[in-house]
Amino acid sequence: MSKLNNLVGNKYGRLTIISCHYEVSKNSHKNIHMSVCVCECGKTITTRTTRLISGITKSCRCLSTELTVARNKTHGDADSVEYGIWCGIKNRCTNKNVKSYKDYGERGITICDRWLVYENFLADMGRRPKGCSIDRINNEGNYEPDNCKWSTRSEQQNNKRTNHIIEYNGERLNIKQWCTKLNLQYSTILRRCTLPGWTAEQILTTPSGKPKEVLR
Repeated sequence: MSKLNNLVGNKYGRLTIISCHYEVSKNSHKNIHMSVCVCECGKTITTRTTRLISGITKSCRCLSTELTVARNKTHGDADSVEYGIWCGIKNRCTNKNVKSYKDYGERGITICDRWLVYENFLADMGRRPKGCSIDRINNEGNYEPDNCKWSTRSEQQNNKRTNHIIEYNGERLNIKQWCTKLNLQYSTILRRCTLPGWTAEQILTTPSGKPKEVLR
């Protein structure tokens, strides 16, 4: 017990060890070194000694609570939908450990410096309209005020980077949008997009079934 007691009085974060003992782990059935600590706030807790030494446990949770309160005091929005969306944007653009990073940060898509501050993001985008989510106008562009808007699910689907965009007469629409606009058959326009040398005008205006509509 002398070695255990050598830790008594040591302080880690806000916690000061007042006694130590071993406990048998319910999972591994091994003896685990435990420390009884008193926090600066006055609360007493028992935790694994390794968590204290490694810095994982720094308080009785009062520190975590204070940090959360501090964030809420800054913008009062920590529990809002907009704050969650902002966190998601930052993560997929900057955090290599999140699954979506490969489709964003790894592709070179970034979040602008101004939007690294949540209050700026909220000021530029405003509150999320019901049924909408964040959408980049240019799907290859970054998260920044001039390239983002709130879009419905349908608008989001139309803006997928997998959609084929055709520019004609000053308009940039995907195949489905052109078919709706000009009453065209989707499969026909999709096939024409694969024909080498066809211009946007030919793809959209050539009458269906003309001899011209062959591979060349």
